[in-house]
Amino acid sequence: MGYSRTFTVCMIGAVGTIVTVEASVFKSSSKGADTVRMSGLPDNVVNQAQTRVRSAMANSALKFPDRSISVNFGPASVPTTGSAADLALAITIMCADETLPAERLADTVLLAELGLDGSLRAVPGTLPALMEARRAGMTTAIVSPANAAEAVLVDGLTVLAPRNLAELVAWMYGQTALEPAARTPAAPGPPLPDLADVVGQAGAKHALEIAAAGGHHMLMIGPPGAGKTMLAERLPSILPPLTDAEAVEVTSLHSIRGRFTGGAASLIRHPPVRGTPPFYDDPSAHRRRTHRRTRLIGSGA
Repeated sequence: MGYSRTFTVCMIGAVGTIVTVEASVFKSSSKGADTVRMSGLPDNVVNQAQTRVRSAMANSALKFPDRSISVNFGPASVPTTGSAADLALAITIMCADETLPAERLADTVLLAELGLDGSLRAVPGTLPALMEARRAGMTTAIVSPANAAEAVLVDGLTVLAPRNLAELVAWMYGQTALEPAARTPAAPGPPLPDLADVVGQAGAKHALEIAAAGGHHMLMIGPPGAGKTMLAERLPSILPPLTDAEAVEVTSLHSIRGRFTGGAASLIRHPPVRGTPPFYDDPSAHRRRTHRRTRLIGSGA
């Protein structure tokens, strides 16, 4: 009977929680009863991870244990969601089967989805997840190559980004070396829309300046084409840059949306503007929206 554990991070909304992935491998007393049983609060994606792990190991020339396996995600009261625990699950099972040296993973967090071919795939929310891992005392993070640029934004973590499961296993055996990912300077973004570009609208521009200077809310009402969106998009150009804490918070929300997959990444230093296309600009869309709303209200919804 073998036992091992690794660490991953589960995102609950915008907050990361350290999750311990435990595995116990033992010989079943009943012939043909070799199974994988999961406890804790795994969702459907996590429950399906055993299929991805089996296939990833088979396609990486690794042997899945032919014994019964018990897996626990702790704390058991924390919902474990998403595919970020795939890599931790695979490595924990192999360590519990005593086919991998678990000591190489001391103070290490594993955060990646596994493809059926054994490749490591990106997961959203890597930045806030690794920030929580760093607060918990982790010193090394193993992520997919597509998340490496985002992961190195977390100070104090050594980031390793193997391409696939076989490469990570070879590193754990000491057969190959994994170079820590380095932070690369991101290309400068496009210039912010400038409030000075707006012709006219003196009253609205003055109101924006007052709101920006005093940190006030501002409500703009007017017909389509009056310039509400144009003015709102130019508000960040007269606001101060975000503080470090604000930049991390804003960038973390973008990370959860999966907007830093691949390429370089950097903290967002300017207040973002979020807008939705006005459906009033499309009369047919307005009619459809109004019709649906009327129907829902009429049906008691």
